[in-house]
Amino acid sequence: MQVVAGDLISFTASGQVHFGPDQRSTCGPDRSHWLLHPSPISPYGQYPVKNIRAGGLVACIDQVSDCASHRQGRAFAVGAGKSIRAPITGMLHLGINDNLFTDNSGHFDVQVTVSR
Repeated sequence: MQVVAGDLISFTASGQVHFGPDQRSTCGPDRSHWLLHPSPISPYGQYPVKNIRAGGLVACIDQVSDCASHRQGRAFAVGAGKSIRAPITGMLHLGINDNLFTDNSGHFDVQVTVSR
């Protein structure tokens, strides 16, 4: 979804994702109880948002299709609900706060409202 700098973006989310190799790695959009830690597969720095726990709903606004800013630390936590002003014009991307996506399943249902 395209947003313009200054837009008010509101998120409401529900659902559940499985983000790890065992059944305990499950959470809703507000994050899991799992602390982030270094991993031999993916270093800690590859989590989109480092200051929240694993698995929660995150977003970024970028001017590229794959949101490379996730890897640059510009992603932000969304959780079950949040409103922000778009800091830049670009594409809004949603994802989960994880460092390895091949073992993920489930989904978040997210309603996004944009006001100009």
